Amino acid sequence: RGGYIKMYVPLAAETKEDFGKFIKSMFSGLEMINTPMTFNIKTYFKTPTSFPRAAKVLAELGIIRPWGRTGDVDNNFKTYSDASMDTLIGDDATIIDCRSQKFYSLKPRVEYEITYWERYPTGFDPKEIKPDE
Repeated sequence: RGGYIKMYVPLAAETKEDFGKFIKSMFSGLEMINTPMTFNIKTYFKTPTSFPRAAKVLAELGIIRPWGRTGDVDNNFKTYSDASMDTLIGDDATIIDCRSQKFYSLKPRVEYEITYWERYPTGFDPKEIKPDE
């Protein structure tokens, strides 16, 4: 429409709503992160019941990894980084480094690892930069 392609990630809105409820219930009063950060996500998809026992063990060890029907790794990352906005992180534009990995598990889940600056180095805050006159 209007010469633009609109892209969306399935279930992103529902994921954001569920994540927001979880964060608010578990971490009342948590301050949002608004400094540069690395944002790593491991998504554990349900191990297929069709796998033989040996394959299930290898999947649990991370040797057999999901591909194909589990979706694109970039869409997976976008879903969970967007879900974190306004509850855990102030703006996903502050993510300066990221990694998204897919695994199988008998216990499906998503694990976040966020490393962030407590403050800008040497008092530097890019919001305070004034253009040269």
